[in-house]
Amino acid sequence: MTVRYNRAVLLALALLTLGSVAAMADPPSIVARLNLVEGAVSFHPGSLDEWAPAVLNYPLTAGDHLWTEEGSRAELHAGSAVIRMDGGTEISFLNLDDQAVQVGVTQGRVNVRLWQLDPGDNVELDTPNAVVTLQEPGSYTVTVQDEQTTMVAVRGGQAEVSASGNDFTVPAGQVANLSGSGSIAYYLTPLEPPSPWDAWYGSRDSREQRLASFQYVPRGMIGAEDLDDNGSWLVLAGYGPCWVPHRVAPGWAPYKFGRWAWVAPWGWTWVDDAPWGFAPFHYGRWAFVTGRWVWVPGTMVARPVYAPALVVFVGGGPGDPNASGIGWFPLGPREVYVPPYAVSTTYVQRVNVTTVNITVENIERINVTQVTYVNRTAPYAVTAVPRQMFTAGRPTGGNTISFTTEQARRAPIIGMGATVSPQRESVIFNSQAAPAPRPPAQVVGRPVFGRLVPAPAPVPFSPHPAPLAPVTVYQRPPQVLAPQAPPVRQSAPVVINPMRPGQPFQPQGQPPAMRPQPPQPMQPQPPQPQPPAMRPQQPQPVQPQGQPQGMMRPPQPMQPQQPQPVQPQGMMRPPQPMQPQQPPTMRPQQPQAQPMQPQQPPAMRPQQPQPQPVQPQQPPAMRPQQPQPQPVQPQQPQQPPAMRPQQPQGQGDRPEGQPQPQGPGERPQVQPQGQGERPQVQPQGQGSQSEKDKDNQGRGRAQSLLNDLKNHTLPDVQRKLDAARNNPNSRVDVNAFARQLDAARSALNDAQSTLSKGNVDAALQQAQAVQRQLADLDRQLSGGG
Repeated sequence: MTVRYNRAVLLALALLTLGSVAAMADPPSIVARLNLVEGAVSFHPGSLDEWAPAVLNYPLTAGDHLWTEEGSRAELHAGSAVIRMDGGTEISFLNLDDQAVQVGVTQGRVNVRLWQLDPGDNVELDTPNAVVTLQEPGSYTVTVQDEQTTMVAVRGGQAEVSASGNDFTVPAGQVANLSGSGSIAYYLTPLEPPSPWDAWYGSRDSREQRLASFQYVPRGMIGAEDLDDNGSWLVLAGYGPCWVPHRVAPGWAPYKFGRWAWVAPWGWTWVDDAPWGFAPFHYGRWAFVTGRWVWVPGTMVARPVYAPALVVFVGGGPGDPNASGIGWFPLGPREVYVPPYAVSTTYVQRVNVTTVNITVENIERINVTQVTYVNRTAPYAVTAVPRQMFTAGRPTGGNTISFTTEQARRAPIIGMGATVSPQRESVIFNSQAAPAPRPPAQVVGRPVFGRLVPAPAPVPFSPHPAPLAPVTVYQRPPQVLAPQAPPVRQSAPVVINPMRPGQPFQPQGQPPAMRPQPPQPMQPQPPQPQPPAMRPQQPQPVQPQGQPQGMMRPPQPMQPQQPQPVQPQGMMRPPQPMQPQQPPTMRPQQPQAQPMQPQQPPAMRPQQPQPQPVQPQQPPAMRPQQPQPQPVQPQQPQQPPAMRPQQPQGQGDRPEGQPQPQGPGERPQVQPQGQGERPQVQPQGQGSQSEKDKDNQGRGRAQSLLNDLKNHTLPDVQRKLDAARNNPNSRVDVNAFARQLDAARSALNDAQSTLSKGNVDAALQQAQAVQRQLADLDRQLSGGG
C-alpha cells in the first residue's frame, strides 16, 4: 500500500510539472561527445528502441546509451569530465546538463578524469549496488563485475560512496571493494600497481595536460581536445586567436563534409566527418580571411554554450524556397545566432556572448531574413543537398548541389533551422544496415542506485513526413526564466532503471524546432495521460534497505520549477530595423533607429564616429575614419562605404540588400552597400559612372594601397622588428613576429597576383586584411599591444 500511495504522489507531481518544465526550460549547455573509438562501439538513442554503430562527433544527451564489445574502448567528453570505457562496458546518461553529469554503469569498467568541479556541480556514477559521487577533480575508476560486486579506485581526488545506508569516503590512493545487494559489505585497500588499462587512460590524461588549445578556449569547450593535432593557432587583427585546420580537401568549407542528425531537444544537428570536427562547428564562428577559412572562437568564457549548428539555411534552388534541395552556409564573426528551438532571451544572450553581446531589446527585433551575412558569397560557403539525403542522415561531401555566387545571392533565407521533418534515419544513421553489437539482455535491464533524480525519459521518436513552413522571423516572446533550481539529491539512494522506455507520443505535425511560438511546441500535453514519462518518479523496485517512504518523495523540491508568470506577451515586431547584426542599409529611411544598435560597427555609420571607443571587439578595419594605423582605408577617407568594413572575410559586394524593398537610392549617404551616390564601388553598376571608370578607379585604389604597404608600412614594421631583435631587454617574441611578417609579405604577393588577374574587389579585400595585420604588428612592436 505504501508503494502504491507514493507512486500516485509522484504521478501527480509529474502531471503538474511536466508541461511547465518542458515549455520553460532551456536546453542544456553541454552534451557528451564521442571522440575516440577503438573496436566495436554501439549507440542506443533514448528516443529509439534499437542499437546502431556509434558515430564519432555525434552529440549524446540524457537517455542515450553506449556499449563497448570485449576488446574495444571508447572515450567521451562532457564539459570538463572525460569518460573512458573499457571493453564489455555499458553506460547510460541519466542526467547531462549545466549542473549534473549522472552516468549509470551497469557492467564493465569506466574511468572518469574530472579536470574541474565548480561549486554546485554534481558528477555521479550509479552502479547496481552503490552510488559514487565525485567530490574533487581527479581520476576515478569504477568497475562493475555483476549486480553485487563493485570496485571504486581513486588515483586522484576524493569520492563518496553510498551503499545500503552506509556513506563513506574513498581518498586518493585507495580502492573500495563492495559486495552484496540488500546488505553491503565493503573494505578499503591500497591501489595496486598500474595495469595496461591504467597506462592507457594515463597516457590520454598526459596528452590533454599538454594541449596548447586551452590557452585560447576554456577547458569546458567540448571538442577542443583534438584541435592541437589537426591545426594551428594564430592571432589575427580584429578577430583575436584563430584556429586554421590542416590538410583539408580541395574546395573545403565549414559544414560541407558531414551529415545532419535529429537530436532532441535542439533538432537538426551537424555531425562532421573530420576527427577534429566538433568544437569549430558548435561554438564560435568561421571567417574567410586571406584566401582561407579560419575558426574564430571569440571571447573566452567560463562555460560556453553548445549549439547544434551555427549556420543559416537557404532554399535549395535559386530563388525557389520550394525546390527539392536545401542549403546552408556558416555564420560569420559578430553575426547573431537565433536558435530555431524554443529558448529564453537569457539563453540567446549566453549562446552568443563569445561572439557578440546583445540585449533583450535587440533580440526582439532580429529578423534573420534581413541580415547581410558576410559568408553568403564566400568561396564554396553554400552547401546544398537533396532533401531526401538531408533527412536520411547521408554524408554530404560528394553529393552536393552546385551553387554559383549569383545563385547563392538569390536563394531565399529560410532561417537558422531546416524546414524539413526528420525520419528514423535522422536519429540513428544507417539503421537498415546489419545489427550492431548489443549488451546482454540481463545487463541492459539491470537497475542501478542513484541519489540524483534523473532527467525525464526521452520522448519516443515519431516522424512526420510533411514539410514544415519556413521560419523567417524571430517571433518568440521575451521569456525571462527563474533561476535554475539545483539538482534534486535524495537523502538515500533510490533504484533507477536506465532502460525504462518512454511513453507513446502523438506528433503535432511539426518538430518543436520549427515553431515560432515556443509554448506550443514544447508543451508535451499528449503524453500527460501516461504518467510514467517521468523516469525518476517510477522506482518500482523497492529499495532493499526497507525504507520506501524516504525513497518515494524526492521530486517534491522540483515544485519551484513551475513559474506561471511566463506568458506569451504577443508576437514580436520582426520588421523593426533594430537588428544588432544587420547593417543600416536594411532600413535607410529610418536613421533615428541607429543609436539603438550597439552591435553595429562604427564604419556603418560614417557620420557618427563617437561610438568607436566602446567597440573593443571590432577589427581596426571597421574604423575607416580614424587616422591611426588600425584604419584599413587611409588612402580613401572620402569614401568609407567602399571599404566594406563589415566584411573582413573578403566578401566584396553585398548583394543581399537587393531583394529588400527598403528602397535603394533613398538616403544613399547611409548605405554602405553602395546603393546610392557611391556607384564607383558597385560591381553591379548602380550609379552614374560607367563600368570602365569604376573598374579603373577600383584598380587604382587597390594598386595604391598595395604600393603603400610594400614600400612604406612593411619596411617600417621590419625595421621595428630588427630593432627588437637587437635589443637584449626586449620581451618581444621575435620569431613569432617574424613568422607573421612573412605571412603578411606572402599575402601581399597574393593580393598583387589577384589584382593582375582583374579581380579588383578581391585584391582590395586582401590588401585591407594585410593592412590590418601590419597595423596590429606595428602597434605591438611599438608597445601598444
